Amino acid sequence: MKNLRFLIGFIPLLGLPLRAEHQVDILIEDLPIGVQLESLEAGITVEGSPGDYSAWITDEPAGQPPAYQCLFQLDEQIEQASPINHMTLTIDCDGEEIDDTVFYPDNTVFYIPGPPMPPAEPTVFPEIAEIDSCGVTHIAADALPTRFGLLDNRPNPFNPMTRIRFALSGPAETRLEIFDIRGGRVARLIDGQLPAGQHSVNFDASRLSGGVYFVVLKTDTQGMDAAKILLLK
Repeated sequence: MKNLRFLIGFIPLLGLPLRAEHQVDILIEDLPIGVQLESLEAGITVEGSPGDYSAWITDEPAGQPPAYQCLFQLDEQIEQASPINHMTLTIDCDGEEIDDTVFYPDNTVFYIPGPPMPPAEPTVFPEIAEIDSCGVTHIAADALPTRFGLLDNRPNPFNPMTRIRFALSGPAETRLEIFDIRGGRVARLIDGQLPAGQHSVNFDASRLSGGVYFVVLKTDTQGMDAAKILLLK
């Protein structure tokens, strides 16, 4: 995903705090695991005419905590401070396109021509932030397993992405979670009904520290299984 950052400054105008933005950060922890960022668009009113403008998004997250940074490069199109009315993030989540829009009160957020600056805070798209993971893969019925349990994740050790594989001997309510060495849950990758067969899902540990983690697979009918994975950083 590309970098989306807004310059955020605070300007007193008519007694209101205003934000001047054209660079935006979106934290990895506020995105589903396995997501692909498709686009970020801002609705900006320029000289009285509203329009949609696209940001350039970095291919990989950067910084600490890791974030995708998105940059609006619109100085040739927008020559004066212009209000941003909303921003819409579009993601690809396991083949499903999902949009989430953040709206701003009138005349509180602006695009201002000039060099970009780091934002004061990340931008959160709340509906997308509620999604735990994308990229669950189901194997065809002719490859159905005869046993239940976790399979080898690949790669292991890994940095920062691995694909966790498991098998269900029958349909089941399934929960797949990651825990740190202290027993704290750091991710929930799957929570729902799955058919019998082999399944896999990406686990992106970009926001986590290196060390040992545990994959825990639980079902309502077939029991529980656990495995150790090693994140190298």
